[in-house]
Amino acid sequence: MKNFNQNKKMVDFWEDVHKKKRVRYLSPNRPDFNIKILEIEQLLLKDITYLEVGIGQGSLLKEINKKTKNCYAVDISKTSLMLSKKYIKRGWLNTELFNLPHNFFDLITCLLVFQHIDDKELKNHLYHIIPSLKTDGIYACQFAFGLNDYEIFNNKYFCEEQLQKGLSFRTLDKMVNLIQIFNGKITIKGFHKFENIGWYILHISKK
Repeated sequence: MKNFNQNKKMVDFWEDVHKKKRVRYLSPNRPDFNIKILEIEQLLLKDITYLEVGIGQGSLLKEINKKTKNCYAVDISKTSLMLSKKYIKRGWLNTELFNLPHNFFDLITCLLVFQHIDDKELKNHLYHIIPSLKTDGIYACQFAFGLNDYEIFNNKYFCEEQLQKGLSFRTLDKMVNLIQIFNGKITIKGFHKFENIGWYILHISKK
């Protein structure tokens, strides 16, 4: 999956979001809340090697940077990576995942990202991210699914408007199947819901 081609309209959208600091799209939650919801408190050991996928406002990255200087990041936006450069050793665009080192990261986090990407990108993501974990590394992530009438969005065809709004929902069975295909194993850490949207928190490790 070295030749993954990113949708240019989505790149332009996220560049605009970061340049104009459109907070509603940038995970405004406090870092302590994100740490708690991802259940990674016990994993934040001194000098771990850490990767954040989808930087948002950068609050979580900055907080973890206080515990370890071995921080790295992946994002769709060049602007986002540039704004975070003082907190990371290196950054990659999501079209550059094939450059990620294997067996390298102790902890990877990804919050409020999967609901903004289609299945093709998700598969490319898992294909490269899971091998980058150390043998005992953990990938703490979250994905969204629809409740009640929102279930109509649980399908494989996501339009750009859905992706921008974060409405690319998936079932738990679908996520488990995809992760297992790419040699990951799952521990379900939590379930949360707000109005018509639910979120699962997963910890992924290598098989």
